[in-house]
Amino acid sequence: MAASRLRRARHGLLACALSLFLLLLLPRLLSVGIFFDGLTYAAVARNLSLGIGSFWAPHYTQTIYPTFHEQPPLGLWMQSLLFRLFGDTPRVEAFYGLGAGLLLLLLMAGIWRAGPRRPRTGVWLPILLLAVYPLTSWILASNMLEITMALWTAAAVWIALRAVRARRPRTQLLGGMLAGCLTAGALLTKGPV
Repeated sequence: MAASRLRRARHGLLACALSLFLLLLLPRLLSVGIFFDGLTYAAVARNLSLGIGSFWAPHYTQTIYPTFHEQPPLGLWMQSLLFRLFGDTPRVEAFYGLGAGLLLLLLMAGIWRAGPRRPRTGVWLPILLLAVYPLTSWILASNMLEITMALWTAAAVWIALRAVRARRPRTQLLGGMLAGCLTAGALLTKGPV
């Protein structure tokens, strides 16, 4: 009986943390306007979706950065896939931010559970800490490349933790290699920050 009460309490805390995350994020996502850097990245991604430029030579405008080498191309290319899928709509950036934010929460929960010691608290605590940090909602709503870099990095940490805890050396080796590839994805998104 005490275990079921504890489980219900953890589920309630998780629901509160997720609600707070959405409460802080959605008003920013649904507002009109976007940070200038995010607007630039969206324009480059849109151009890529239309076949203007290429992965290694993205295009911004004819006069400003006809070949956009200001940032590595992977994050821009990933967002261009959403423009291809949903079309040329201003809400692609909002969907990208919301989807990436929810995926980041899942990865943070996975990292929390894969850690060396299982904490007594539920996964609500890292979700709550990420939700109340003011830059989280700003970055997700502003279409910054840090969104995609955070996804690659969190996935690399989660895989690395799982590989370290694996018992089979082959699983450890494959997990380490996959974590390295995910880290390379982060580098191809934002560079060596």
